[in-house]
Amino acid sequence: MLTISIWNNDRQVASIWSPSTGRPKQEVFMILDTLYNIHDIEQIFYLSPKAKSATTSTTPDILVPHHYLLIPLAGITQPPLELPSSIPVLFPSHTSDKDSLSAVFQNMQLQARPLARSAKFRFRLAQRDRTCVLTNAWEDGVVAVHIIPHEWQSTDLSRLPQHIREVLGGLEGGIGSFENGMLLDSSAHTRFDNGHWGVVWKGNDTPGSDGGVWEVVAITSEGAKYAGKSLRWLEGIRDDGVRWRNLFPPPELFKFHLQCAIFKHCTGRGEGDDIWEDYDHAATKVLTSEEAFERWANGSGRIVPSTIDKSGTAAEAVL
Repeated sequence: MLTISIWNNDRQVASIWSPSTGRPKQEVFMILDTLYNIHDIEQIFYLSPKAKSATTSTTPDILVPHHYLLIPLAGITQPPLELPSSIPVLFPSHTSDKDSLSAVFQNMQLQARPLARSAKFRFRLAQRDRTCVLTNAWEDGVVAVHIIPHEWQSTDLSRLPQHIREVLGGLEGGIGSFENGMLLDSSAHTRFDNGHWGVVWKGNDTPGSDGGVWEVVAITSEGAKYAGKSLRWLEGIRDDGVRWRNLFPPPELFKFHLQCAIFKHCTGRGEGDDIWEDYDHAATKVLTSEEAFERWANGSGRIVPSTIDKSGTAAEAVL
């Protein structure tokens, strides 16, 4: 994978995916600003290739994949570059009892109960968005997507940042409000949930208002196909006189999603949510293999993602 690797005082401070043609320097500084919470970071640091013989872009505003040094501008004292002690995540972490199959079945039952709420969520989004807000697709694969995942409702909302809780609390329906959602086709949905792309506001100083758009930023190669596209909202007015675009997700929700995506993919520490994907893979094996299910039922009843050989047998996923 091609990356723009950022170093400061012999320490890697960011590893940012880039196409071979490079990515705008402004985006790189935006990612660094997000990671280290240094406003206007480009007014404090500049980036220089780590090796003098490195191939650089002929366009000064583009950084090609390479190792770069983050150096303070002359006369400026370098502020500390430290990641926050609590890393923002889009999905709630799962406690140890989540890897019991009984917990899986219990969660499935809980998710099946609020059918009326889910139907209302999808209906309101279909009214507002009509089609995928990114690709304009309208087919069976279009999904009603939460910006802030509804899983937080069944875990602990207090673990979300306070400003996000306040925004959600101000929406009719809270985290289940259609204003915390949008229609996406299934491919864009999967990549959005996994943080492969996010959006930034391009336009005036008031995100979500007239004179600007939410533009896609690719965080990984998986999101590259959407880079530069804009989210589309339906123009027009509801029967009660409210503009549909004023019911698009609040800017704070998009910003938090992007922040989570950057922390997941750009710190150089790997992707922390992958273990849950492995867990789903393991649970599927147990549920679809009689031999594995019997071993689970007669054993400890726990699924261990770290022991999975995805090319091996189903029984290997079970203790």
